Amino acid sequence: MLYKNKKLALIRLSSSYLNIKKYNSQELGLAKELQKLGYQIDIFTTAPNYKLKIVSFSEQINIIYLQCIKLPGRNGFYPSLFRALRNTPYDIIQVSEDSQIMSVLITRWAKKNHIPCILFQGMYKNYQGFFKRSLQILYDLIFLPILRTNLTHSICKTKAAEIYLHKKNICNTDVIGVGINNEAFLESSSDWRSKLNISKEKKILLYVGIIEERRNPLLIVEIARSILRDDIIFIIVGNGPLYNLMKNQIISYCLQKKIVQIKSLPQSDLGGLYKVASILLLPSNYEIFGMVLLESMYHGVSCITSSNAGSKDIIINETLGIIVENLIAKDWILAIEKVLDMRKAIPKIPEILHTKFNETWNWEVLAKKYDSIYSIALSIEKPRRNENIIC
Repeated sequence: MLYKNKKLALIRLSSSYLNIKKYNSQELGLAKELQKLGYQIDIFTTAPNYKLKIVSFSEQINIIYLQCIKLPGRNGFYPSLFRALRNTPYDIIQVSEDSQIMSVLITRWAKKNHIPCILFQGMYKNYQGFFKRSLQILYDLIFLPILRTNLTHSICKTKAAEIYLHKKNICNTDVIGVGINNEAFLESSSDWRSKLNISKEKKILLYVGIIEERRNPLLIVEIARSILRDDIIFIIVGNGPLYNLMKNQIISYCLQKKIVQIKSLPQSDLGGLYKVASILLLPSNYEIFGMVLLESMYHGVSCITSSNAGSKDIIINETLGIIVENLIAKDWILAIEKVLDMRKAIPKIPEILHTKFNETWNWEVLAKKYDSIYSIALSIEKPRRNENIIC
């Protein structure tokens, strides 16, 4: 290491508020492991009420909630961010996503002040729809050259994200991936089979996520209607625009004994559900990574998922799960049958999944790879702590 105590700014650029102390936040998961390597970390994110708020998570981690002015194209502007950056001598700055206008402004500011700036990239497809795509084309034409010039390095969450950046001529990249915070799950003690009166003979198939069109949750209702087995029950955890439509379909098709809906659960209770589940279903059109895939792997639950950036990197063989290339119910049913047969034939599958998680997707393992990239970046662009900061 070039510095024993590195000061790192992790800037989560999103115009929507996220309580990163409750959500399985990638930034917080990374920070908790980096602090063990001697880092001091400030996590910047959007405030829920437009007011600046600083929360001390630990001696080495602060969470700084900033006012965000929403802009078109899922962008946001943070008026007080540069004042915060000027007031603290950061060694490294990490920003999220190439399509954010603040990524351009921050990398340009960091370059002027000789602070290495890392792009944290998850997005792997261009925006859809005429308005959003038109904005993105204009953005790429004007701002992408500035971002490209001022970036020190890019860390990609998936291989697909790296390919996406390469197409935009951002080529100094590494694929590392992300992990999950498993501490909340360690508190799980709920006996969900008793709570929901589900017998031990029933196989539990789980869906966790927003009930919205992008994630195709109504496919699960179709699967439940069509599957012939009576030893399966579906548990759907989540709320969203399609929640009531799903509820009505469940009643209309008389599937109340086959499908259980739960609007929301804290992480600790969710861990209890994973422990009794056999399969996680994720029929989503687009997932930057798919954190539920890692959560299920940690708990030894097999995954059946649509083809997305994260699933292609995580599910590298059928022991770890199955990727279904379409949204046809009969093909998903065949995948369910195959996975259940495999879990019966190979009782150690839950153990194999948990071991794979610990070896590959544990933040303790991943943080060392991030540290390596940060150290290389520091050797390229050394912060000049004794010079005045340029506005």
